[in-house]
Amino acid sequence: MARALPLVLVAAVLLRLFLLERDLDAVAIPAYELSTVGNMARIESAVEGGLPLHRYYDNCGARLLVGLAGAVLYETVDDSYRTLKLVPLACFVLALLLLWVLLDRHVGRRAANVAALLFAFLPPTLVRFSLIAMGSHFESLPILLLVWLLFLETHARGVPARWLSATGLAAGFSVFVSFGVVVLLVVLAGQHVTRRGLRGTAADLRVVLPAFALGLAPLLWITATTGARPVRFLAENLPDGAASARWVDKGRELLVDVLPRSPTFPDVGPIPGRALDVAFLLVLVAAWISTATAIRRGGGERGTRGLLLGAALLHFPVFLAFALVTGFDFHAYGSHTEVGRFRYLVPPFAVAAILVAASIARGPRPVRWALGVACGALASAAPFVAPGPPVAGGSPPYAGHAMQYHARTVLADVPRDPATGRLDLAATAAEGTWRGFGEAMRSEVRFGLGHLLALDAADAGAAVDARALRDVVLAFPPEDRVDVARGVGSHLRLVPSGGEGELLRTLSELARLDPDVAHHVTQGLALPFRTYLRRDVDTVRWRDRRLAHAVPPELSTAYLRGRGLGAGRRLLRVGQPIDDVVTDLAAPAPDTPGEAAELWFGLGVAHGEEDTAFADALVDAVPDAHRDDLWCGYGAGLRHRLGEVGVRDRWKPLQERTPPDCRPALERGLRWNRVSTPIVLRPRRGAATGSR
Repeated sequence: MARALPLVLVAAVLLRLFLLERDLDAVAIPAYELSTVGNMARIESAVEGGLPLHRYYDNCGARLLVGLAGAVLYETVDDSYRTLKLVPLACFVLALLLLWVLLDRHVGRRAANVAALLFAFLPPTLVRFSLIAMGSHFESLPILLLVWLLFLETHARGVPARWLSATGLAAGFSVFVSFGVVVLLVVLAGQHVTRRGLRGTAADLRVVLPAFALGLAPLLWITATTGARPVRFLAENLPDGAASARWVDKGRELLVDVLPRSPTFPDVGPIPGRALDVAFLLVLVAAWISTATAIRRGGGERGTRGLLLGAALLHFPVFLAFALVTGFDFHAYGSHTEVGRFRYLVPPFAVAAILVAASIARGPRPVRWALGVACGALASAAPFVAPGPPVAGGSPPYAGHAMQYHARTVLADVPRDPATGRLDLAATAAEGTWRGFGEAMRSEVRFGLGHLLALDAADAGAAVDARALRDVVLAFPPEDRVDVARGVGSHLRLVPSGGEGELLRTLSELARLDPDVAHHVTQGLALPFRTYLRRDVDTVRWRDRRLAHAVPPELSTAYLRGRGLGAGRRLLRVGQPIDDVVTDLAAPAPDTPGEAAELWFGLGVAHGEEDTAFADALVDAVPDAHRDDLWCGYGAGLRHRLGEVGVRDRWKPLQERTPPDCRPALERGLRWNRVSTPIVLRPRRGAATGSR
């Protein structure tokens, strides 16, 4: 038994590393990972001085801690998505160790080993969240378990002042880490009053409250430096008349729709995942009843063991009460990220491991055997958390950041124009916290600003106002406009089905007002705003084809260029196979060689902007007629990425690694002035030449 913990720990870590390598997409929610902690880690590791920490705060301090830990890993390992996921993996290891100590100290060694085994492999929701770096629900488990352990040790030692202070300090800090810990704090506070009485509790408060306030100091600092953002967040979600009035509907949703699917078991052979979900929930119900019965009958559950099991029993009812009367909803994140809907159930599932472990270790023999066999069978489904065949070549080398989302942070403090209600464009363009970033990061931020400012214009009633969209782009300095315009186009990409005719009119009007702005906006129409993974490629390609019918003829070459750029990004960022990318460029077949040239030019631009050399397989696949287009695009992309000075420094090495017959095309791209000079490939009658 003494060796059980290391074996469980090693097996659990190996399973998670296997899942990351097999299919990272199965444990990825990029919009809630890369946009927050991933960006923070990237900025703090790559930008001298970083940003003030309060700029990253959303609604919990755990994101700041995870972001700082990610920054250390980005500096020492690399800045990939896979590396970011080592942070929740480390939190898993720490939580498992604390859980084991908690039960070993206050229930017994056998229960501790069983709890570690359960926490490591059940349910799949916990397995997945132990690899999802949201910086909130799972990452708060270590501090939750630490507070619980300190509370029990305090009572085991007769409630000395030193332990009371330590418990209060940890409890205050836990509220900063995550407001969800309050559920456990309410339970523990009730137990403390029951054990100590009102008079003893009043005396203890003289020790606890100063320590609690000290632990809460980071949250007070965040409140003071963010215009009371935590207070606003709580005010939006704490109980009110409207939330309380719909508690019946929320309760029905939770019990009928949410809980039955919350374990998220995959299908295992002929056994459907939903059947395994129900089986696991029945195990939890049986363990809850068994533990409650043992405590009611006496069963030796006294002292700190009684406190521990009693708190574990009360945790879910108190959680349920909070869930019913507050504004926190179990909204879905999307078909590929079903597990995200059950984020609030992470702590209850972790606490449930205590009840099941205690029942297996100390319950009546029939209960022990039944629960043990059921948990062993259910745990065998853990390797199937990543469904389907493994990804060829392993998980793609996704970047561990998505700087287009940082535009939200940039806009957080931008004032609104009192006359229009829109964000002040001049103030946005002048906001300079991101201008010290590297050029690649700045490019993504500019793209995000264009998207969000176009969205803001739409919210103000200018959804199809070409002048408003043009004004968004022209508000920025000339060197920013290519990326900002692309971001505007990415917003137009979200046009609902049936809105293509209106989009066609908007783009036509924009082309009349400013052809260059229209050109880059139309490129952006082929570039999704949100970070997508390999699992999303088919959806992206389908939308590309649908939007082709909403582009006016005078901008068709711009859209083709954007499609080539998008295909290049799929190749480089999500690992789409080269053969598939080449197929995308050939279908539907362009009407003229000039249109095909635009596609290959865009593919070259993507490689230049990523500062990545062409793969040999791609060089072999490009038609001879379009080699110059590819290399010219590569040069233009490098010029966009590096600027004039950077290109000058790289000129000679670039020449040396370029085939001699393609050097003139490369030089033409490298000399492109991204502010004003258009690059014309093969102009055809009736088509605007545009610029890159």
